[in-house]
Order: sequence, then C-alpha cells, then structure tokens
Amino acid sequence: MHTIIRNREVQSGALLLLVAAFFLITGRGYEFGTFDMMGPGFVPLSLAALMAVLGAALIVWGARAATPEDANPFASFAVRPTVLVLGAIGLFALALPYLGYLIACALLVLVGGLAAPDRRLVEVMVSAVLIPVITGLVFIVVLGLPMPLMPEVF
Repeated sequence: MHTIIRNREVQSGALLLLVAAFFLITGRGYEFGTFDMMGPGFVPLSLAALMAVLGAALIVWGARAATPEDANPFASFAVRPTVLVLGAIGLFALALPYLGYLIACALLVLVGGLAAPDRRLVEVMVSAVLIPVITGLVFIVVLGLPMPLMPEVF
C-alpha cells in the first residue's frame, strides 16, 4: 500500500512540474511587473513558480520515503485515466466556442467520468446535467463571464 502512495506522490510531483513548466514557458512573454504595479504575467507566473516548487517537493518527499522495492516510481502509472482526464479538458477547450458552456461542460464531465472505473453511469449522467447548469448559472449569469451559454443556433 505504501508503494502506491509513494508512487503517486512522485507521479503527482512530476505532473505538477510539467504543468508549471508549460505555464512558465508560455507566460515568459508577459510583463511581470512589481507588487505595486502587477503586470499581466504576475499571477500566472507566480502560481506556476509555486506549482513548480510544490511539484519538486512532492518528488523529493516521495523519493526520500521510497524503499528498495520502489525501484520504478512510475510502475503503477495509470495511462487510461490520465489520457481521459487530459482529453476531457482539451475537448472542453475545443468545444466551448462552438457548442457553448453547457454542452462543453457536460462533455467534460462525461469523458472525465470514464476515467474512474468505479463510477456508475447514472452518477456520471446526473453529474453531467447538474454541474453544467449550476456552474453555468454561477459563472455566466451571476458573475457575468463572457462565455456563450448555448450554441449560437439556439
């Protein structure tokens, strides 16, 4: 049991480092600014740097606690759930401008729900209806975020 936990710590740390590296590389063109006059890159770059520190700490902590039996920290890496979750996020980003928030979010929940083998189809379907409606009301109606709620054909 401890091997899986340590492996997950190293895996989580590596994923955090990858995401942080992506945002640090893509955000390097934004002006950082100062604490008094924050530029457009201040918050994303600061959060990416914090994410990188946390990722490195997780890797060190997981590797330090490893035993000789933990020779390969990525032996229990679950490829299918990782691909499904990342694919669901990508699908949401691609579908949002064309299908609207409600349908894109429902697709996100449906595809992401396939990543957990212990989920029942009924739970995923109910979540795919409730989550888009509730978050759509909060983000678009209440907060006024400029996203299309429904496709333009409606």
